[in-house]
Amino acid sequence: INRVIISVGWTVVYVYVTEVYPAICRVTGSAVCIGLGRLGAVFSSLIFEVAQEYYGSFIPFFVGTVIVCFLNMFMTQLLPYETRNMKLTDGEDEPLKPSSDRA
Repeated sequence: INRVIISVGWTVVYVYVTEVYPAICRVTGSAVCIGLGRLGAVFSSLIFEVAQEYYGSFIPFFVGTVIVCFLNMFMTQLLPYETRNMKLTDGEDEPLKPSSDRA
């Protein structure tokens, strides 16, 4: 279930980034998103080893990972832009406005 939650969170963020940014900076926003994901992948093995050394078990690492994944799941509801049924912009002329309508 842990990998499913991570995959869903990653997919939501990646699609959200490509929809919110205008086309002129969409690639940069996606690259930052991918880069931060890669940094998380690199540091997760280091954090796993440190947690296993400190606690003597791998269980606290996975409990922490599950907690972070559930936090991610709930924090996606706080994203300020709703892009459903909206015309996406191709430039800087019409930026998206935060939506208060959460359907």
